[in-house]
Amino acid sequence: MDELLSRTKTSVGVVSLRWVLRLRLAVGFYPHLSTRAVLRAAARLYCIVLSTTVITIYFSFFVEDRSLRKYFDLVYIINYAVCVYISLLTGEKDLFNFCKMIEQVDRKLGFPHLPLLTFRAKIMFLCIYLYETVKLIAFVFAIPRLDWKFFTICIISIATSVHCIIQIIFLDLLRSRLALLRQVFELNLKLDINSSTIMDSQIQNISECLKLYAILIDTLSENFFWSKLQIIIRFTTCFAFCITKGAECVSRIKHAETLTGLFDQPLVLETTNCFIRFILASLPAVFTELIHWEEEKLKTVIANQLLDCEDCQYSSDDSLYAALTLAADYIQHRPFRLSLWNLLPLDASLVLTFAGFCTTYLIVVTQIFGII
Repeated sequence: MDELLSRTKTSVGVVSLRWVLRLRLAVGFYPHLSTRAVLRAAARLYCIVLSTTVITIYFSFFVEDRSLRKYFDLVYIINYAVCVYISLLTGEKDLFNFCKMIEQVDRKLGFPHLPLLTFRAKIMFLCIYLYETVKLIAFVFAIPRLDWKFFTICIISIATSVHCIIQIIFLDLLRSRLALLRQVFELNLKLDINSSTIMDSQIQNISECLKLYAILIDTLSENFFWSKLQIIIRFTTCFAFCITKGAECVSRIKHAETLTGLFDQPLVLETTNCFIRFILASLPAVFTELIHWEEEKLKTVIANQLLDCEDCQYSSDDSLYAALTLAADYIQHRPFRLSLWNLLPLDASLVLTFAGFCTTYLIVVTQIFGII
């Protein structure tokens, strides 16, 4: 246990998490950050005013725009409006409930000072903000005339990108705690089992680890409903974005007069933006796959220990072997699974399916409109 304690970091509690939610508040998403009713009302009013202003300004340009592209931009407006409404409805309470449970699990495991915002989540949050900042600067220099519609689209783009960080926090918190649970489980089984007292303690710890495993996966499933809805909306908007921007890029490549025309600034920006949007939409599925990986590692630890127990000279007392067998059967029959509408599994296969779906319909659109 001391080996594992030496690898833990001093807790920053919910400080980092609150800063993330404050930055989300800046783009119109309401978090329940204060116990004071006046501050909560002011935050709600700010989110309502900002989102209403952004949507109103966009629709004033929407009426004047006669191109078909405005209908695809409308999908992003609807995405932003729905996400703002969900944040006003929930106040991110599902995230706070999950974090409260994580703190309880940390205390039971003996590590009450672990950070709630994991290193991976911090890196992803920093990368998202850095990408949006660079993209904003690049578009400012690339677009000859800036208007209010450009600024509303920028706010919506930043809000859409930042919004996915909540699902990353959910999933990577679960992954990190499953990894901690696996390490505690493994270190507990490395103890000498010559003493019957130690063996009884090991059996009790195995039972406690299974209970914590069930608490982790059940609590995430209970608090992930709104996140599932937002993931579905993000995949839908990403599909519309990839098809429209992909068709524009193909058209520009076809009509490029010179080789250098293939690398002009607007084309590179649009292609990069399309690629980043696809990555952002796929991040929850990637982090879910990391959770499955940790789950497989836990199964491997149990399987290896079962083999060791069979060769142990104290195998006549099969109580530890029975406890390990129960643990293996329990995890096998209660795996962690997330699905969208109980139809689409949220894992790496969804990313490949979505990529193939986008590619197929991009080919169909380019052929229908005679781009190629």
